[in-house]
Amino acid sequence: MIDFFRNSKISHSILSITSGILLYLAFPPACMSQIAWFALVPLLYVAIRTDGKQSFRYGLLCGMVFWLLNLSWLLMLGKTGAPIALACLGWFFLSLYCAGYVAVFAGCSSFVLKHTGSSRYSDAGNDYVSIGATAGRLTSVLLISVIWVGLEYIRSTFLTGFSWNQLGVSQFTSLVIIQIAGISGVFGVSMIIVLANIAILFTGIRISRIMRRQKIGLISLEPTLALIVILGSFIFGLFVIKNSSAKNADAQRITIVAIQPCIEQCKKWPDRYELEICETLKRQTEYALLSRPELLVWPETSLPTIFPNNPYAAAYLSQFATNGSQLLFGALEEGVVNGKTNLYNSSFLVADGCRVMSGYRKRHLVPFGEYVPLSYTFTMLEKIAPLGFNCYPGLETVIMNAGSNSIPFSALICFEDAYGYLARQAVKKGARFLINQTNDAWFDGTCASLQHMSHCVFRCVENSVPAVRCANSGVTCFITETGIVDILRDEVGNEQAISNNGYSWIKSGAISFEGFKLSEIRVSAYGKKMNLYTKYGDWMLALPCTVLTTIILAYIALRKLSKRHCAKA
Repeated sequence: MIDFFRNSKISHSILSITSGILLYLAFPPACMSQIAWFALVPLLYVAIRTDGKQSFRYGLLCGMVFWLLNLSWLLMLGKTGAPIALACLGWFFLSLYCAGYVAVFAGCSSFVLKHTGSSRYSDAGNDYVSIGATAGRLTSVLLISVIWVGLEYIRSTFLTGFSWNQLGVSQFTSLVIIQIAGISGVFGVSMIIVLANIAILFTGIRISRIMRRQKIGLISLEPTLALIVILGSFIFGLFVIKNSSAKNADAQRITIVAIQPCIEQCKKWPDRYELEICETLKRQTEYALLSRPELLVWPETSLPTIFPNNPYAAAYLSQFATNGSQLLFGALEEGVVNGKTNLYNSSFLVADGCRVMSGYRKRHLVPFGEYVPLSYTFTMLEKIAPLGFNCYPGLETVIMNAGSNSIPFSALICFEDAYGYLARQAVKKGARFLINQTNDAWFDGTCASLQHMSHCVFRCVENSVPAVRCANSGVTCFITETGIVDILRDEVGNEQAISNNGYSWIKSGAISFEGFKLSEIRVSAYGKKMNLYTKYGDWMLALPCTVLTTIILAYIALRKLSKRHCAKA
């Protein structure tokens, strides 16, 4: 057994795989958020023991394990519309792409650890020669945390971005610690977690050296730095939560009902199911109207026809938007631009029968889902669009007004709530609450809907606004400005406020059912002071980290080129 672990390739591979599995467990469906605080320790330990090139490979292994497990719900597309081969390819290559960022992080971490003098490893005897001076260790702690945030931001924005499961999102159930997102966005939570991982690594090394009776310095500031940052974030979170109720003392209230029709994805497009879909929506909406809500919400593309072209749609909708109730629903929309008819994934607010008060066109479309990249330029590519047609993006944030008090809000369609800039722009423009309309039936029976919902928690905390999530199936819920989630739980539509507590989410996220969720939300008064994140966005943390990360990557690349040039000379 000892010889087995002395084989560096085997032991390094096991450690890298361990980190990947630990990262997976920190996110839904396991929701063991505490694991994230030490999940990267095995990978960082490998980074100490290997050079940059080797660390890159082990980081890629770690990333592939994590992302293949984390995104395994993509395989469900093989049952809900996409060819299984295409679903498998998409799952593998998206995982490989995301794993590349983990690989770059591991390679950069190895470089930083070696060149700041924070650690040196001797293969002879398999023991540490030194963990370096205090200044070197503190520098590496800060730089490695910065690199993680910089790479995470690039992944979330590059080529439209894949803003999914940033490390900080794993903490969506830890309400106190995530309040720092009101200053730094979700990336601030990620940074604190990485900082804690590095501090744990160095502390473990020191304990190991003490147990071996080796001489080490008495001063160890990196765990102290981590504890100060975590404690500061914790105190700040307690302060925000304590004061949230006081801020809402003069808040306006609005009663909202979110309808979850639970239409199977295979029934969404064939014309023969239109009547069934309309009857399901009608049944649940009529039940909900008995409570006389101010706003009814249907999910994304809930209306099974193109609106407003269908002459029967107005008559159908007019049954619901009556007696003071407004209706927000999703539908495909036709629009003519430069003589060409385009399709949009849209949301409409109607009242007084079917009078359209406002409409929003989805801005951030799903590549290879709602459109094929480059197809707007090369129209021949439209023929391979998964839906059989291309959707076109909207161009602006739209503020709508709901209820008797005309409270401004903004709609986010599908996974738009995973992108912080969209919610921030809406709140900055005047929205006092958000509504996410989504259709997670593509991934029924998986943890995708729960992972999706966890991002919306951060949009609320970042901007101090509540949100309503209305899903066709999955997680329909109400979220407060501090991230408390009130979720539709069972088949008869009973509502139950639950704390953000790990394991109880597993059942809620995996089981879909028909029903509706009624709640009264409180929105802050006009003129409320904006969060720093709402004001300045990612300039508070993520963008500076990205700039510094780019400089570090450029320096590493130039250094390698210089060495190659000298070797050839």
